[in-house]
Amino acid sequence: MFDYICFDIETGGLSADKNPITEFAMIVYDCQTLQEKFRFETFIKPYDNLVYEPEALKHTGITLEMLKDGIEIDELVELLIDVFKTFTYGNARFKYKPVLVGHNVSHFDVEFIKYAFKRSKQDLFDYVERYQEDTLYLGRSKWVGQMKKFNLTACCSAAGIELIDAHRAMNDVEANKKLHEYLVITLRQSGTFVEQEQIEKPRETFKF
Repeated sequence: MFDYICFDIETGGLSADKNPITEFAMIVYDCQTLQEKFRFETFIKPYDNLVYEPEALKHTGITLEMLKDGIEIDELVELLIDVFKTFTYGNARFKYKPVLVGHNVSHFDVEFIKYAFKRSKQDLFDYVERYQEDTLYLGRSKWVGQMKKFNLTACCSAAGIELIDAHRAMNDVEANKKLHEYLVITLRQSGTFVEQEQIEKPRETFKF
């Protein structure tokens, strides 16, 4: 028994130690029923004098003025720790920590969250499982040989899921949660659900 946490971040660039998180959103849901338990979204105020690349801001439509309504990065870490603890079950011997879900989350989003935790002298993996369910890998497993692109928009389209205003955090999370549910259910039914390590790794970087 554990919970999934589907999350997405928007950023000021592609490097976790050079560019900041600008927006964060997540939805917590049960691994068996897939019923939503909690959701949260926020802008993040500037931190550590990290650089906002103009192309990244244009890509997301987020402005520096919008970030003034956000929270401090330390507040985000504190909130996430509280959420992770709330949705952790069992005891020290059999502890079931949340599993993070996202699209290309393993090579992108998680690195930014790890940076935020590290600057607060915390280890992300003290609170969540090291394994993530990445819908990019799952999509490649589902549609291998059928598609050329496996970005969130392409995968949602293949699954018949509407993605409105992509590149805003909560919109992406809502669509990605539906995509994750679709992939988990259909791959389990077909018997082709595989661990992401068995799938050829995609590019770890991309351009805006």
